[in-house]
Amino acid sequence: MKPAITYPAHWLNENERKGYLFEQWVVNQFPDKDFLLREWRSDKHIGKRAADSGMNPDLIFQCRAAENKFFAIECKFKTTINERIPQWAEEYQIRNYKSFQDKYNMPVFIALGIGGSAHQPQSFSLISLSVLQTVMAPKAIRDKFKR
Repeated sequence: MKPAITYPAHWLNENERKGYLFEQWVVNQFPDKDFLLREWRSDKHIGKRAADSGMNPDLIFQCRAAENKFFAIECKFKTTINERIPQWAEEYQIRNYKSFQDKYNMPVFIALGIGGSAHQPQSFSLISLSVLQTVMAPKAIRDKFKR
């Protein structure tokens, strides 16, 4: 699907633009016939001032087949990743996602796209936060959960 920026592209810096395009791509991996998109965070901010909700995962889906089954997804796109130090997030982000998972009793998954373009990653893994306990995402784990 062709990516669509729904507000002026000049409002976004390059990293924000890539993040938004990757989020669109991830949303499209979950067909509407099977999954309801319940929340999509925008991560808006003015300088360092931002809403607390920006610390939560990007997306929340509900399974249509199981009314009470919800899950959250944090989307991360990396143009490249250093295989010696395959860092996917900062420590404070992992703490935020774990806190969200515990508070809402909702599983959190990390959608990790690497290479290619944000709207068509070369590699894509969907990994449970309970598996990614640290800021590192080794190739063995990424490969195990590759889609």
